[in-house]
Amino acid sequence: MDVKKRQLKAAANEGIISAEQSEALYEFLSHQSQSTPIFNSTHILCHSESYWSLERANKAC
Repeated sequence: MDVKKRQLKAAANEGIISAEQSEALYEFLSHQSQSTPIFNSTHILCHSESYWSLERANKAC
């Protein structure tokens, strides 16, 4: 789940959590996401290009 700071502020405005809790939770989640590996389409494009370059090099040998 991708939680935005504005969503936490909205929860604080609704009285679900306090403003302090909203800030603390945002900081906690920000640090958690920095240590989480990310896999996106850029990885696929970069690795597929490397794969095809390697294939061409092997065929040339």
